[in-house]
Amino acid sequence: MDRTERPSARVRRRRSARLHDAQNAQIAALNGQSLMRHTISELQAQAEVATLEQQLAQQQLDILQQQLKSATRRPADDPKDEQNARISEREKYLGVVDAGYQLRRPRSTCCARPASCCPGSNPLPRPPHPNTPADPSPQP
Repeated sequence: MDRTERPSARVRRRRSARLHDAQNAQIAALNGQSLMRHTISELQAQAEVATLEQQLAQQQLDILQQQLKSATRRPADDPKDEQNARISEREKYLGVVDAGYQLRRPRSTCCARPASCCPGSNPLPRPPHPNTPADPSPQP
């Protein structure tokens, strides 16, 4: 090999190494985006489940309140059952709030423009507004 070919071969090796590093970085970034999309879709499903559980608990509370007010009251229905239903509904509501928070965390760290790494993602679900109790009794 003469001296003119040597620097050229070194330059080609350096360029090849830089290209290889750039490709590896691009692959790592794409893998990270794919993982983030999967995580976000999983958290969206969890948020939806939490919302449905909270709605069910609210409906159960409403039914129990109606039973307590009606003339067809069962002997097993008492204010303790109503308070337990209120506690259950509030726990489910906190689950909705927590699921919404968990969903917002990866989206805020995903990138400055979420649409670029999470195309077609649905907007964040908002937790339902808590109903005010029919009676002015204090909440636990």
